[in-house]
Amino acid sequence: MDRQPSFQKQNTLSVDTTEEISMLTKIERCLTDHGVRVQIQRFFDEKKGLFEELHLESEGNAEGQNKETEHKCFTAFQEFKSIIDGKLEEALKSVDCTQEDFEKECAAVMDQPQEGYEHLFLKMIIHSSSDYEGFISDMRTKAALSPQACGY
Repeated sequence: MDRQPSFQKQNTLSVDTTEEISMLTKIERCLTDHGVRVQIQRFFDEKKGLFEELHLESEGNAEGQNKETEHKCFTAFQEFKSIIDGKLEEALKSVDCTQEDFEKECAAVMDQPQEGYEHLFLKMIIHSSSDYEGFISDMRTKAALSPQACGY
């Protein structure tokens, strides 16, 4: 009688993939995709001189920006907003979500007493793409922290 080798079942780790990923998490994944980050970095690289000028003006001029710089900054803000709005629209389409559903989900997250990751992510998107002063503040800070701005 030939003896057949016996195979023992090895213990394996199984991951429960039945958990539903939230719509906001899916959208966040789309918006933090490498291609989106590259496009935003390219935008900053193209506008870095303006933001460095803006940073220097804010340090040396108590009255703030001159009119030409102010106009360029507002134009840059509109361009940035257009990029973010376009990427958000693409993300909503990719997760089969309407703008209305997205806004409802955002309102629900923003109404929560605790500030979790999704809350902070939404605040960042809203702050940078819909608030001109927030955009200017973020870009001024980024320019000041840029290695080239520090002479490195």
